[in-house]
Amino acid sequence: MSKIPNSLMATSRLKVPAPYLYVAIGAASLDLFGRGYSAAPCPETHDYDSSLYMSQILLCLQSSPISWSPFTIVGYSLGGALGADFTSYFPALIKGLVLVAPGGLIRDKHISFSSKLLYQTPSLLPETLVEKLVAKRLWTGSKPTSNSNNNNAVEPQPGSVENAETTTTTTTTTARPSSSSSSKDKSTNAAVYLSSTHLLLPHNPASTVSAVVDWQLTHHAGFVPAFISTIRHAPIHNQHARWRAIREHIEKKNTELKRVWMVLGETDPIIIADELLEDAVGVLGEEIARWRVLEGVGHEVGVENADDIVDVVVRKVLGKKVKSTRAGRARSHHG
Repeated sequence: MSKIPNSLMATSRLKVPAPYLYVAIGAASLDLFGRGYSAAPCPETHDYDSSLYMSQILLCLQSSPISWSPFTIVGYSLGGALGADFTSYFPALIKGLVLVAPGGLIRDKHISFSSKLLYQTPSLLPETLVEKLVAKRLWTGSKPTSNSNNNNAVEPQPGSVENAETTTTTTTTTARPSSSSSSKDKSTNAAVYLSSTHLLLPHNPASTVSAVVDWQLTHHAGFVPAFISTIRHAPIHNQHARWRAIREHIEKKNTELKRVWMVLGETDPIIIADELLEDAVGVLGEEIARWRVLEGVGHEVGVENADDIVDVVVRKVLGKKVKSTRAGRARSHHG
């Protein structure tokens, strides 16, 4: 499973559980503009909006020697928002859509004042200052490690868009008894952000998500400007109309797509599972929306729960009859 933050892929092929190895799946995974080794168009002349990212996807499809029509899109975080957006405009190209902790329907109430100040356009702050502040918020200072249980704390602000980029989050329950508390109300959930040391590449201790983000901050001059423009212009919030368009295409049989699958983390403090499902079912309808909510998993779902995602792709979307090896426990599922 490709686990680069905010990734977008046709299907997945890395770290596929053994029962799925016989399933022949052509796969393509791309680093979005300004990430990984991908170049970054200048934000002064190109907004990182729906049009730019759709152009990137179409360029990849057109330049490939493989015929990709129709195909399945698997999008994680920002990639999920872009996958849904692309499907709403090019339904005839799509036969499957799997959205993993996707953006697109994030409610505005989760945008902090500091984020509004940093990412508003036109900005009240000099752009050079915005870039320095955003880079500081993205930096985790992670150290290479081979111990997957040794995490480093990062940005503590719940709902921070930077935390979505560094990917891994978790929610813990902390007991807070007080004299006024009843015996049935002794604890509360608190969002705690952790920088995962889960290795993206086997045997490479410098391949954690946080280490990759820090590498980009150090070596990729286009990363921060691309990130800022993406937060400002990409289809991350209030995309109900575009998701509703997917439903209309399905109902009018403009596409081979029949269901939209979502894989969510129960404790994800960035993509709130209950809120997303309420909004997604509202625009897609109960017949189209399908989901799996993984128990005790946060926004790291796309990084550390590849087996569960591949299970949905292979068994639910592609319809292959193979034994499930899902590692995570589903709090709830539909379909």
